[in-house]
Amino acid sequence: MSESNENEIEIKVGDRVRSFDFVIGEFGRDLTGERATYVEGIVEAIEPVEWCGAGCNHYAVRVEVDCLQGVRYEVVSESVLPCRVGSTVFPPTNENGVERIKSAGMIALHARLRAELRARREAKRIAARKDSE
Repeated sequence: MSESNENEIEIKVGDRVRSFDFVIGEFGRDLTGERATYVEGIVEAIEPVEWCGAGCNHYAVRVEVDCLQGVRYEVVSESVLPCRVGSTVFPPTNENGVERIKSAGMIALHARLRAELRARREAKRIAARKDSE
């Protein structure tokens, strides 16, 4: 976790993350459009890598989604080489290009709960209208 942002959530092994390829500049964190280039996956380890200094930790991220110039790939695509789905990438922990994201399961759960809440509110509104008639 960087010292520059105290509100930043610490990333741990098992977290789902998005790692941006280009984090410097005006468009470094685009999620759509031709400048959107990132991977999403699960952090499998946090440790130094052999090509960097011993004190320089990196996230080992197993890639599940590879977004290249705004096109998301969730399976290995022979038409886009190199597609990083299924591989492991190693972004450094001391840069701001990695963020924790919600898993697809949590997003689906939140959507289902919101739908259930809307349905309950609608049922109460209809019952109240019937009672007032």
